[in-house]
Formats: sequence, structure tokens, C-alpha cells
Amino acid sequence: MGLANVVAAGKPAARPEESGFDLDSALDEILAGLGPGETDADGAELDDDGNAEGLEREVALLAEVPQDALVCEGMAAAAMALEDYPSAIRHCRQLIAMKPDHYEAWFNLAVAHHRRKNFDEAEPAYEQAFRLRPDDARALLNLGLVRELRADNYGAREAYQGALALDPVNDRALWNLGLLSERLEAWDDAEALFQRLVETGFDNEDVWFRLGTARYQREDWPGAAQAFERSLELRPDWKEAELNRGLAMLRLGRLLEAGEAFQRIYSREPDCREAIVGLTTVALETGAWEKALVLRRKLAAAGESLPDVTYNLGVVLERQGRMEDALRFYCEALKERPRFPEALLNLGHVLDRMGRRKEATECWKRALGLDATLAGTYFGGGSK
Repeated sequence: MGLANVVAAGKPAARPEESGFDLDSALDEILAGLGPGETDADGAELDDDGNAEGLEREVALLAEVPQDALVCEGMAAAAMALEDYPSAIRHCRQLIAMKPDHYEAWFNLAVAHHRRKNFDEAEPAYEQAFRLRPDDARALLNLGLVRELRADNYGAREAYQGALALDPVNDRALWNLGLLSERLEAWDDAEALFQRLVETGFDNEDVWFRLGTARYQREDWPGAAQAFERSLELRPDWKEAELNRGLAMLRLGRLLEAGEAFQRIYSREPDCREAIVGLTTVALETGAWEKALVLRRKLAAAGESLPDVTYNLGVVLERQGRMEDALRFYCEALKERPRFPEALLNLGHVLDRMGRRKEATECWKRALGLDATLAGTYFGGGSK
């Protein structure tokens, strides 16, 4: 029956905002403040008892000692551990003035600026740290984060790719570059990156969800369905994954499974727009016209504007010989989308069958003015 596409933009659902990737949170996991002998993600560690007061005393004592390179290293590390980033910046700069090629000083300087959201200062500091230690992927990884925050997506991609060249199984680089590829709509790259994450042992619902999204965008419906299914196995009752699995099944023509997926969501959330649209689509494809009409009325009552669904229902009603109902649905579709040539064309056919030739001709003229390729249907006299 030539149904119009009723799945909005033909895209799977996005993850809820609160479940998305949070760059600020990522900083807490990724940024490493390297003091002498320290490698933890949040900078130098506290003393053995986890007591920040001990470090504060250390900083106070160090402040009374003449400023040599060793003292600056210790003060910078202590300031990073205390998250006193202004002091860390000051001590790192003092250390760099004495030792311009001091990697830890440049790296910690970058981290401190990064945490203070001084991205213009953090970027060149990370670049210098990488120049001093070109075999360390962390500086490139953090550089990629900073460039993303500065809206330099292609510069970020270059940094992440460099990190992966040094460490091909770096999960953070794979994840960040995968998400960046999504934003750039580089779906081939996104799929390959998330697939690599899966292959490295990350059997994680978020990774499978992203892999499914990339496959869906590449129109790999079987692969998308498989990825969303695995995501659901790891996180049952996840609405977005269930919805996207239903959409993939719909694309595969597996209407029963698509309907079951949409019904599961609808049972939990009777007002879920996407589930109702999905169920309406399945009803139209399987000839369950009355169910489709009931669902469309529910959407209309909620103020939803879905011209494609409304138009498709008009087609169904016209073919059932219910001309007055078809007329109403075509008119509703045109209210929702005034420049809708197929709806105008079919409205003309219905008016013609109702003996209103003059109005029918006007509808046909307007339809052909919007889309001249409809001429064959016009002369054929049947609904599209």
C-alpha cells in the first residue's frame, strides 16, 4: 500500500540524557595528576591514613623551604592531591621555569587547568607533555577530551586516534572516539570502534546499545537487532533498547516480534508515544485497521501531530470504502502538513468519488504543483 515512513526520521531512540556520556564525570576517572611516584587518576595520593591534614602540614612546611626543583615537585604533587589547582598551577610553572623539559610538571599543569575548565591553557600543556613523552597515550587521551570541550571535534579525533596507535586496546580511547564518531555521524567508524570494545571483553549494555545504534544507522538491521537484544539481556526493561529492537525487527519485516517489543513498552507506559507509533505501524502492516484507528485517536487526543500515520489511515479507510472517514483523515493529515502532495492527491480521489469534481480537480492541481511525479497516479485515478 505504499505507506509513508511513520518512524520519526528513521532513527533509533537516543539514550536518555542522564544516561549519556558525561565528560565532566569522565575527568574524575581519566585525569591523572602525576607527582613523583604517583599514578592514580585523581593526582597524588593522600597519606597512608587518607588524612588530608597531613598534606596540608606538609605544604605549610614546604612553603618555608627554599624553592628548588625537588621542593616544587613535592608541593605540586601535594596541591594536586588537595585539589588546590591554583596552587598546583603556580608550583608547576615554577618547576617548568627551572626544568623546561619536566614531563610531570607539564602534565600536572595541564590537568590542573583542565579541572578548572581553563581549556585554552590545558590544551598546549597537554601537547607539550606529549612532545616530551611521545610514548604515553594518556596525554593524548586527555588532549582529545579538551579539544572536544573546545568544540574541536576533528582535533579530538586526531588525538584519540593517536592514543589508540600507542595503545590499541585503550578502552577510554575506543569509547570516546566511538561517541565522537556518532556525533560526526561517521557510522562506519563508530561501529568498528564499539565492535573493538566488545572484542576486548567489554560485555557492557552501553557498548552494545551504541553498537546497535551504529548498525541501525548503517541499515544493518540483523546486526542492530542482535546488539539491542544483547543490551536487553544485560539490562532488562530498558525502554530505549526495547524500542530500538522493535524498530530493527520492523525493518526486517518480522512484524510479530516488532509488535511484541512495542507492546512490552506500551504495557509499562501506556502513554509512550514511540510505542504507540510502533504498534500503529504494525497494525497497519498486518491489516489490523480498527486497532490502528484506536491508537491513532489516542495519539490525536494527546495532541500528537503525525501526518504520515494519519495519511496511511486515510488510505486504509478509502480502500475499505469508508469515504467520509477517509476524507476526514486526509484533511487532518493536511492540517498537520499543509504541503503533503500524496494527501492532496488522495483527497481529490475521494472527493471525485463523492461527486465533488470541482474540488477534486483543485486538489489534484495543487498536488501536481507540489510533486509532478504524481501524474501517473493522478491519471490512474487510484490512491497512492
